[in-house]
Amino acid sequence: MASYSSSPFDQVLTNVQASRAWLEQLGVRTSETRLELIEQTLSTFLADLKTRSAADVVAEWDWSARQDAYYALVDGAAFSRIHLQLGQLKSNVLRRDELRRALQGPLVPSSETPSTTDPRNVFMELDLAATLKRGGVEITGFDDVRFRFDSTDYVTQCKRPFRSNSVAANVKRAWEQIDDRAPKGSHLRGIIALAVDKVLGLDQQRPPTINNEKELATLVRSYATRFIQDHHSAWEGVDQGGCRSTIGGDRTGF
Repeated sequence: MASYSSSPFDQVLTNVQASRAWLEQLGVRTSETRLELIEQTLSTFLADLKTRSAADVVAEWDWSARQDAYYALVDGAAFSRIHLQLGQLKSNVLRRDELRRALQGPLVPSSETPSTTDPRNVFMELDLAATLKRGGVEITGFDDVRFRFDSTDYVTQCKRPFRSNSVAANVKRAWEQIDDRAPKGSHLRGIIALAVDKVLGLDQQRPPTINNEKELATLVRSYATRFIQDHHSAWEGVDQGGCRSTIGGDRTGF
C-alpha cells in the first residue's frame, strides 16, 4: 500500500511562508500571486479556528459556501513539496519562468477557463517532479519532467485535459511530443502523465470524508479505474509514428 502523510493546519501555513521566502530568493516574485492568496486564506482560516465557535467556522468555511480553504491547504502542501524537493536541485536546473507561471491563476479550479489553465498545468508538472524526487528518483530536467530511474532515462509529457472529450487529443499530442523528445533508438523511455481532476469533475464535488489510509487508497483506485474504463481507447492501439503504443512497453501511458 502507498504511504500517505498529514500535517497540522498551522504547519501548512509555516511551510507556505517558507516556500514564498525560497521563491523570493530565486528572484521569483510572489506578491499578488496565488501563493500569496494561499497564505492570506490560511492565516484568516486559522485565526477563525482560534477565535470563533465551531458552528461559526463551519458556516463560514464549509465547502458549500466557499472552497478556498480546501484548496489553500491542498495547494499549500504541494507548494511545500516543490520547495523542499526541487529546492535541493542546482539553481541552474530550475526553470524560474515555470515557477512564475505556476503561481498565477485562480485559487479554486472550478473558476478556471480553457484560457486560464496554464498555471495549474505547470503546477502539476512541478509537483510531479517533486513527488518523484521525494521517492528517491533523480530529476534530470524539465521538459516536461525528465528523470533517471534504475539506470534508465525517462521523458515525461504531462497533460491536464480540461474536459472529458479532450482526453484523446491530449494523449495524441503527448505521443507526438514523446516521439520528438525520445525518438525510436534513442534508449530513452517515454511516459504520459495525466492529471484527471477536471475530467472526473473533482473540482465540482465536495471532497469525500476519509478516515484512514485504506479508505484513501480505495478511493484513488476507484478514480483510476473509472478513468481507465472511460478513456482506455485514447491510448490503447494508437499508432504514432510507426510505434504502436501499449501499456507496459517502452512507451507507457498512466
